Amino acid sequence: MAADTSTDRAFVMLSGLGSDQPGLVAQITKYIADRGGNVEDSRMVALGGVFGVMLLASGSADEVQRLVADVAALERESGMRVLAHPATDPTLRGENTERAVLLTVTASAFDREGILMDISDVMRSTGGNIVELDTTTYDDPQSKATYFQMRMTVEVDSVGDVEPIRARLTDLAIRERIAMEVKLAERSAERTGGVTVTT
Repeated sequence: MAADTSTDRAFVMLSGLGSDQPGLVAQITKYIADRGGNVEDSRMVALGGVFGVMLLASGSADEVQRLVADVAALERESGMRVLAHPATDPTLRGENTERAVLLTVTASAFDREGILMDISDVMRSTGGNIVELDTTTYDDPQSKATYFQMRMTVEVDSVGDVEPIRARLTDLAIRERIAMEVKLAERSAERTGGVTVTT
């Protein structure tokens, strides 16, 4: 496992998928705590009766090794399919570094096939790295139409990359009638995984 040499901490990403049921979060976090690990960051969601989790855990090299070695036990206890993957210290790169430039992109439109693909393709072609993404669809009781909503956090190399992305997204929004907003954002100091929007 990759370790931070200054603190001798190692990191592992645990991901799991299974039927949604009460107590899964408690089972997963207890599994980590019992082996001396610490939860650094996590994303959890229940969709269509299925529960999914991605969780970054840290510990000493031995503690992280136990987290990886005992994954089969977690699978038996939770009924989930669990994978473990080596990870790096999130403070060394990516969206948690002071040098990173983050954008928050929100979008709303009539739902149609390919809308998320079109938005994400702009990021791919302009070099933006999607680090967080939440989408949902809902039916409007008055119009009977189905709407799409999205919130995306994108990391770019520098402030100079912002305007090309904004211009491409604006063109897409006009062409496809998408209500879209692009703002600079920064990760909160509490390391909760949220972003603070700045105008």
